[in-house]
Amino acid sequence: MALNAVAMVSMNIINARLLNHIDPTRKLIAGGMMLGVVAVYLLLVAWLQLSLVFVVVGVVLYVGCLGLTAANAIAGALANAGEMPVWCPESMVYCSSALVHRPVP
Repeated sequence: MALNAVAMVSMNIINARLLNHIDPTRKLIAGGMMLGVVAVYLLLVAWLQLSLVFVVVGVVLYVGCLGLTAANAIAGALANAGEMPVWCPESMVYCSSALVHRPVP
C-alpha cells in the first residue's frame, strides 16, 4: 500500500515542479489518456491471467495517473470559477473562490 502513496505523491511533485509551465487542462487530458492506457493494460493482465506482479505494476501506474489528474482537475475548476460566489451553509456567508468571507447581502 505504501507503493501507491509513493506513486501518487511522486506524480504530484512532478506535476508541481517539472510540469508547472503547462496548462492544467492539457495535463488533465494527458492524464486521462494515460489512465486509458493503464486501463487497457489492466484488462490485458486480467484476460491473460498474468501474475500478481503485473497487477501491482498496473495499480501503481493507475494511482500515479490519478495523482496527476486530481490536482489538474482541481486547478482547472478553480481557474474557471473566477469570482463566482459559492454558498457555504456552515458559516452562513458567501465564499469566493479565494475563500474570502463576505456577509450575506
